Amino acid sequence: MSAKNSERVLFITREYPWPTHTGALQYSAMLLRALAQQTSSLHVLCSESCVQSEVDDMDELNDVIFHQFQEESLDWKKQCFTNLPQATLRKLSASGVGKLQQLLEQQWSLIVVDHIASAWSYPLLCQYRKQTQQLLYCTHNEEFSTRLSIAASEQFIKAPMHLIDACRAKGADAHMFELADAVTCISSNDMSAYQRYRFAQQTPLHLLSPIYTDVPCHQRIVTPKTPRIVCLLGSFIWSAKKRNLLLFLQACTPLFTKHAIQIKIIGNMRQEFREKLQRRWPEVHFTGSVNNIASYLNDVRLAVIPEQAGGGFKLKSLEYVFQRLPIFALKQGLVDLPLEEQHSVQLYADLPSLAKGIVQCIDDDMLLNNMQQRAFDACTAFIGMEAMVQKLEEVVYASRM
Repeated sequence: MSAKNSERVLFITREYPWPTHTGALQYSAMLLRALAQQTSSLHVLCSESCVQSEVDDMDELNDVIFHQFQEESLDWKKQCFTNLPQATLRKLSASGVGKLQQLLEQQWSLIVVDHIASAWSYPLLCQYRKQTQQLLYCTHNEEFSTRLSIAASEQFIKAPMHLIDACRAKGADAHMFELADAVTCISSNDMSAYQRYRFAQQTPLHLLSPIYTDVPCHQRIVTPKTPRIVCLLGSFIWSAKKRNLLLFLQACTPLFTKHAIQIKIIGNMRQEFREKLQRRWPEVHFTGSVNNIASYLNDVRLAVIPEQAGGGFKLKSLEYVFQRLPIFALKQGLVDLPLEEQHSVQLYADLPSLAKGIVQCIDDDMLLNNMQQRAFDACTAFIGMEAMVQKLEEVVYASRM
């Protein structure tokens, strides 16, 4: 690793990112670690996580200084009389504003605003913009289109609320684009979507894809003894993720049960939602949040990406690839990985086709083993922090030209 620079960097993110139980937290943690490898003076402003974990095995974080603030409860007045989207409003607090104001009274070489949830910082960043040499805005989704798709799928009563939130998200993005020297996008689809907006025309956009930071599985073979289990990995807190899960279970569970195929859902969800799902589908295994994902994948034959809404880059795809699980996905759910359709991945137009395809292929051991090996070989460039560090350095350098 190259020597660290002496620049002072402030990283504003929505919450302390460990444990990384969601894709957004995983991506934030990647960005933070990449910055920590570049600079010897990194400060992080974030809200306090409900459950915090110590990060003992990452030496690059030893010198990072965390400034944590308390969140405030959302009352109806705060939600009605605002131009901020829900994700941003949840992080707006007097504690956060006060701590950010103290930090901005100092000189910074670079400020990184991570996620639209951190856009509450916009007014203060405007006020102190001349004291900051460079500002980078890191997006996780193209928020407007994502929220529109959620609104379109909701019932009549809830749809207007999501439409309003979509417009507020677009406004928050526009403000951050206006302020930033450069913006990063997590996927090429998001970048293309942003490029359609007038507010994005004058701001340089850069693709900053996630990478895989865990230990890859170097050998895994499906045999006739491997249980007929299909897994779905994810975090099921956000309404879009919950809806995707419900649609998947509704479409696939009857057919899978008929053909003696089990479903394992691995990931974080609220207890009441999990209990509701378990009552409706008692044959499905819901693990809840887990610390060691790999240990829950040992008895799985294949993995699915059934998302129809939610946007962004599906970090679960990297977990599947590097834990050597054959991937069966909807075409719109898999982006920016060098996987070939019907060669290293099986892609389908809709959920019924996905369910039928899995039934047809689940006992073909040779097909499944060939798929996972080809996918692993094609994606080795996504392993390790080096790629993220290098790309982030390129983005910072390019925006200074």
